[in-house]
Amino acid sequence: MLHTPTTQSHPNSLNLTIPHLTHLFTSQPTLPPHLKPHIPQILQTLLTHLDSPPHISLLTPLFILHPPTKSMALRKGVLDALVNCIENKCGMEALEALQAFLVDYCEGCEVFEQGALEKVCHILVDSRTEERLRHKCIELLTVYLAPTPPKTTLEKQHTLEAFLGPRFVKRLVKGLESLL
Repeated sequence: MLHTPTTQSHPNSLNLTIPHLTHLFTSQPTLPPHLKPHIPQILQTLLTHLDSPPHISLLTPLFILHPPTKSMALRKGVLDALVNCIENKCGMEALEALQAFLVDYCEGCEVFEQGALEKVCHILVDSRTEERLRHKCIELLTVYLAPTPPKTTLEKQHTLEAFLGPRFVKRLVKGLESLL
């Protein structure tokens, strides 16, 4: 327990007791054990309803809390479906799910580069794209640029420059470096 001492200068201050919460920052988040056997069915159900923002939003925590879901999603063509959802009413949710999908997943990055990357870049530069969606595309590209072995940021930078030009991509990389 963390105790906050009272001080003489504040006679009305309270002695607060705050529970020790460091376990929240030192352990990996996981799905409850009773859900793990049902992941394939959950994923299949979500995939049949990808036109609905609430269903797409559920993919994000699934990708984060249960990394094997990423490889299942890859086999089922989720990446293409998510990219197709960006241009409709589910754009923000689809981009957030794609971000969660790309984090620490090199196989996902390779598949993302095979078509989804170009489509996201096209959406980013399209003058009809709303500003919030454009910002979310930039967030996604920043996640994409993070090094995921065996690819380095520099290799990804060259791939991205083919779609967005070196000047813009260098600014993205500079922003990423300031975060790392």
